[in-house]
Amino acid sequence: MMWRKISLSLLLFSSFSNLAFGVEPEIADSKPTTEDSYKSRGYHFGFGLAQPTSIGSENNYYEKLFSSPSTYPEIWGEFTLLPIGGGLDLGVSIRSGVYKDTGNSALKSGSLDLDANRDLEDGDVDSTQRSRLTIIPFQAAVNLSYSPFKSRIVVFNVWNGLSYTFIENTTQASLDSTIDQSDVTPYVNSGFNQEGVVGASISFDVSRIDPSAAYSLKVYGINGIFLTPFYQKVSTLVNKVGVYDRDIIGLMFSFETVGT
Repeated sequence: MMWRKISLSLLLFSSFSNLAFGVEPEIADSKPTTEDSYKSRGYHFGFGLAQPTSIGSENNYYEKLFSSPSTYPEIWGEFTLLPIGGGLDLGVSIRSGVYKDTGNSALKSGSLDLDANRDLEDGDVDSTQRSRLTIIPFQAAVNLSYSPFKSRIVVFNVWNGLSYTFIENTTQASLDSTIDQSDVTPYVNSGFNQEGVVGASISFDVSRIDPSAAYSLKVYGINGIFLTPFYQKVSTLVNKVGVYDRDIIGLMFSFETVGT
């Protein structure tokens, strides 16, 4: 009992001495650590598959000549220019891919005008001629990404930009079956269209399913592996080859690095 009274007296004397001589008690540093603060995105890059849900104008030209659109591969990269804070990042991105499809050709006879506001009929299609379509976009955009979680387990992304798109439509001439088609020069319509692009995506960090794998990725500077579904709308601004407006959905595997 005596030792408890002595200890309490010493404690009270020490506190009084600190206050009397202006000695402030030490306070634990409350500054948030890196683990507790939002991280900014560094690089974000990925690859995957894209599927146009529609190609061309509101008329049925593509459906009549090529049937349904095909799936094609895309690559994509993003770099943060300005970490805004609070999970927001402003950056730039590039995207490209190679779309290919084969179908029939439209008849040259008659008064068919592909810019006319009407649908194609069966009589407008020449099933004896084959057409090959190639679309290669070279896209650049401004990106805004946001993650509401400090762990960045989910990241939202929107973008707006331009695409300088190479388009080539090759039609093989219709000749008698006795003639070797390889000796015939096909008709080629090719050039570059300028297109406007808007899009959005949401990325889910699937690497966190395996914590040991997620830790191993961080050793190499990769914050996570994301499964990224996306939507993109492409609209023709300068028509040099034809109107190939596109609504595109897709799925990518993407990788992200982060700053502090």
